[in-house]
Parts: sequence; structure tokens; C-alpha cells
Amino acid sequence: MAKPIPSSSSLLIKYSKPPKDTSASVISLREAKNVCECSRISELLFQGKWYSGTLDSRRMIIVKKLLGRSPDPPRDICSGPPKDIAISSMVSGHKNFMKLVGCCLEFEYPVLFYYGAEKQYSPIDLKVVVSWRRRMKIAEEVATALAYLHNAFPRPFVYRNMGFKNILLDEDGVAKLIDLSYCVSIPKGETFVKLTWAGRDYDYMDDNYLFNKVVSEKTDAFGFGIFMQKLLTGEERFDELCGWKNWRGKNKVPKWLSKSMGEGRMDEIVDPNMLERMDEVSEEERCLMEVFLNLSERCIGLRGEVPNMDFSDLPRDLAEEVLSKVVPVTSLRRVRSTCKTWNTLSKRRSFAKKHLAQASEAAAKEKEFMMVMMMDFRVYLMRVNLHNKVELCIKRQGTLIFPDASDQIYVRQVFHCDGLLLCILKDSPRLVVFNPYCGQPRWIEYTCNDDHRLGSYPYSFALGYNSNTKSHKILKFIIILSFHDVAEFKIYDFNSDSWRDLDVTRDWAINWYRRGVSLKGNTYWFAEETYSENPSQGDQSFLISFDFTREIFGPRLPLPFEWYPADGLSLSSVRDEQLAVLFQREDTLQMEIWVTTKIEPNKLSWGSKFFLSVDMRVLTGKDFMFSFSGASFFNEGKDMMGRHNTAFIIGEDGSLKEVNLGESRNRNLQPLVCSYVPSSMQLE
Repeated sequence: MAKPIPSSSSLLIKYSKPPKDTSASVISLREAKNVCECSRISELLFQGKWYSGTLDSRRMIIVKKLLGRSPDPPRDICSGPPKDIAISSMVSGHKNFMKLVGCCLEFEYPVLFYYGAEKQYSPIDLKVVVSWRRRMKIAEEVATALAYLHNAFPRPFVYRNMGFKNILLDEDGVAKLIDLSYCVSIPKGETFVKLTWAGRDYDYMDDNYLFNKVVSEKTDAFGFGIFMQKLLTGEERFDELCGWKNWRGKNKVPKWLSKSMGEGRMDEIVDPNMLERMDEVSEEERCLMEVFLNLSERCIGLRGEVPNMDFSDLPRDLAEEVLSKVVPVTSLRRVRSTCKTWNTLSKRRSFAKKHLAQASEAAAKEKEFMMVMMMDFRVYLMRVNLHNKVELCIKRQGTLIFPDASDQIYVRQVFHCDGLLLCILKDSPRLVVFNPYCGQPRWIEYTCNDDHRLGSYPYSFALGYNSNTKSHKILKFIIILSFHDVAEFKIYDFNSDSWRDLDVTRDWAINWYRRGVSLKGNTYWFAEETYSENPSQGDQSFLISFDFTREIFGPRLPLPFEWYPADGLSLSSVRDEQLAVLFQREDTLQMEIWVTTKIEPNKLSWGSKFFLSVDMRVLTGKDFMFSFSGASFFNEGKDMMGRHNTAFIIGEDGSLKEVNLGESRNRNLQPLVCSYVPSSMQLE
């Protein structure tokens, strides 16, 4: 029998005290002797052996027996076991830690007893765990355990002992983090602690820990990143590629792993034990592997500084990365209906940002942009590529389905602002505002004043926001110039969920067919003088803006040309930065596009000459006209205009391309298009 060392008990008290409500207890030497050692589970470096057995011939337990046979054991071999006992008792209630029964302090080194021997436990063997989904599950559970150590206590614990040898799997495949003897508590108000000894698991140690013996939460982030890479590559292949003998400071883990995967050379990096089953791996899982590797590179600092990572977000981050990369916007509705977890994830702002970043990167690579088209009272999302072959340059991505509503809803007008769509329903006094990426619709009812609805004149609407608070508002108005001037202006505030009247004094009118354009939260329209002493003269049209922050209309803003009622005129925006006006006189075949150089709610300036001039003789004989409603036509030097179900693309050299926008049941109803810039904006 080993000679008892009383300091074991005192060390337990010195390093940490278990909480009062712990069920762990001190087990006597007699009880410990009666443990029946049935089978050894694993042997741990410097620490000892794990056994399964019984206590008092009743309770099935797991036994951790320290060996204490190192000829020159490091200092932590004496302080570690009491720490292991104390912290194990604090985390015993968590599913990804072993539940401590008690300990015996009467040996030279303590013996620890854990519940759970009714289940079979085994170390991680990557030759057995060949399923990629199982490896993913292990990573998520280890991240959850680390998050608990970092966040569940007033002073965070840094594990600093990452490695396959310190993780057991039960028969259900649940990962259990073991051996807490290396844990370090970060003092209150501090972000790191400096040690005198750094340990010996070099693979999992970042430079600051290895060379300076500085421990922080980044220590675990780096170790977890290496663990992720080994799950993907296998330990043997990782040692060949990036082992200790190949390390050179920050070059210890080459970034070519992700490059090889991106180029499809999976056999160069994936664990050979998984290669035999790679033909069973779906495209989504292959993409998931790439995302998994990217996350590991974030953890180890290959994509910026090693992060002070919140491990509680890692499983969610991984899921968000995967969903944002493999799920197109047109499939989000189906994804949300798959399960409650994915529904919640897909509506998070962080997911929207990742999804949009992926989409923007892909669009920039393909030189594409998006637009919304309304045809036959339905709304469609379109992807446009003006640099591709004609037959592929405009593609219908899908029909926008309004959440919480029947698919048989008809829209008579659509308005885009800040990634949100305002849809005015046909034959119904209702509006719906929503973000196609995030869902969460806002249904709004409004009243119609029958005295003001003369003939076929409908209400006009605009969506904007307060530039100080980003709170959104809707402007509703109607101006009728017939026998007398009739007007009504109301504004809806999303915060108060109510309409109120606006008192507007004006000497101008906005015709009902003039559609506004949103820019930086404000809306701009073509407007005309209410009454003109000499209608035959030009300069009767100008721009008017509505400032949603101050809730007032601004002064008249000049156009860079004289306009007559018979001239062609259309308004658009350029990447939510500038306004653009398409202009063509009735008596000429020359079309001009003018772009603002500076714009504010109360003033703007135009270039000294038009941005682009196109000879319209290429359209001779075409059934073409400008859309009064202000169809989107401007896209970085090329013009795109819609008429019925055909789009005309006119190059700077005057070349003309026609693209079919799809079948239309109503040939007398012009399709309406507007540019669409996705955003992560969500309605409160």
C-alpha cells in the first residue's frame, strides 16, 4: 500500500473549495480498496489510468487512479489532482463532464470516482469515428463544455489541456471533457494570468502560451482550433503536415489546408479513415467541411489575431456559416420550415450578415446584381448579369411568398428601402413590409377617404427611416388636381404602430403615376407646379424629397435640363449613393442619363454634362416606351429598361440586347422593376 501523504487533503482545500450543494464526498481507504477493477479504459500522459468498476458492489463507477511514477513530475502533478477534484465537483451537473461521486485522499495521489459505468466509455478513436457528422457532433459538444468553463462561474476557468486523450465518449457518442487538473482561473478584472510552467502538449499551445507562459481564453480558442483540424485531417496526417518538428512560430499550421480543400483536393488533407466513405458525403457536407476548416483557422489566428472566442457561440456560428453558404435566399422559407432551430437561426441578424456577405462576394465575383420585378400583380426576385451571354443575363430566382399569408395575394405596387420591401396590395387597404432575407412581416392596415378617391387615382406610398434612430416610417398621400386641389398626407410610425395626419403646405403636385425612389432613408419624386401661368414653357418639373427624420417635404430641387410633359423621364438610384435621371426629348432620338455628384435632403448638384448619351435609333421599330412609374434602368454604365415582358439592355456603344423576362398573363400591364440591395435590417 502506498504511504499516505496528508498534504493531499490540504491541497484540496488550498486550491479550490467545492460548492456546498455538491454530491461529491470523501471516500475512505477501505471503500477504495473494495473497488472492483473490471477493465482499463485508457492511460493518460503524466496522470494515470481509467477503470470501470463498482463501489460497495452496488454503484457502477468510473475510477481515475493516478500513477505518480514520473521520475521528475512537474509541479502541477501535486497541485493538479486537488484542482481536478474541486472543479469536477463544480461542473458535475453538465452533460459534457463526468459526474464526480467522490475521492479518496489516503493514497499518495488522490483516486477519483465518477458516476456512469453503466454506460461504456472509450477514448476517441478516429479509426472508429469515421462519420463526418459524428466528428462534427464531438466538436460542438467540446465547444459547449469549454463555454461552460469560461462563462458559468464568476472567474472563468481556462482548460488549457485540449487533446483527444482528455475526451471520453459514452456509448451514445456524447463527448465528456475529463482531467481538469490543468485548469487556470483568471483573476477578476484581468484577462490573462502568467504561469511558471506551460505544460507539454505542444500541438495545442499558441505562441503566447508556449513561449511566454501567458494563459487567457485565447489559449483554449487556439487549442480548440487545432483539435478541429485534427478531427478533419486525423492525428497522424496532421503530425506529418504540421507536427511539432515542422513548427516555425506562426507558420506551424499552413493555410494551404483550406486552399487545397477549396480546389477540391480532398485526398490531400482529409483523414484517410474518412476517404473511403467520401463518395457518401453530400455536397452540403463537403461545404460544411470547408466551413469547419475556416472556423478552425479563425481559432488559431490564420484569419487575423487569435480570437478571444465565446465558445457558447461556436455551435451556432458553425451552423450559421453552413446555412449561409449552402442555402440560397430562395430556399430560406423551406429551411425555416424544416425545424425550429433552423428557423430561429435563419432569423438572427448575425446569420443575415453572414448570408449577405456570402451572397455579395459571389455576386461581385460573377458581376451580378439583384432586382425586384412586379408582373401580373406578383413579386419576383431577379438576378441580373450584364456581363454574361444574352440568354443568361437576367434570371428569375423565384416568387416572393409573403409569410403568414396566402399565396394568392396580389400586389399593385412595390417599394424598396434599406433591404425592406413595402408592398401595396391590390383591392385591399393593407400593406406589408418585410425583408425577404429575414422574414418577419409587418402587416399594416390603412383607411381610404372616399371623398379623396376620385376616379382611378390611388394613394401613393413611400418607405423611409429616421436617420438618427433607424426607426422606419411610411408616408401615404394623395394629390388630386381636377376641379379643385385636394390632398391628404398621413404618416405611419413603426414604433407607435399608428397613423397620424401631416400638415403640408405646398405649391406643387406629384402625379399618382410618379413612383418615388428611396435614397439614404429619404424619398424623391418628380413634381410639377400646381398651376403654371405659361404651361408651354419648359422648366415646369423638378424634384421634391421627403425627409423622414424631420417629417417634412424639402424645397424644390432642380433638374439639369428643361422638361416638357411629352418628354420621356425616369428616376432611379445608383447603389443607394446617388440619383440618376433618364431623359429623352420628344423630338430627338438621343437619350441622356444624368447622375448627381452630391445629394442631401435639401440640396443636390449635377455633373456639368450628362453621364451617358445613347443614340436611340437602335430602337427604331421597337414597341418601346419609358415607364412613368420609374422603372430601374441604371447599372454602372449600362441601361436596362423594361416593357411588358421584355428587357432592353443598351450598351455605351449603342448596342441593343433583348431579354425575355418571362410569361405575362396581362399584356396590357407593364412590368415594374426596381433595384434591390439586400440587407440584414430587421423590423422590431
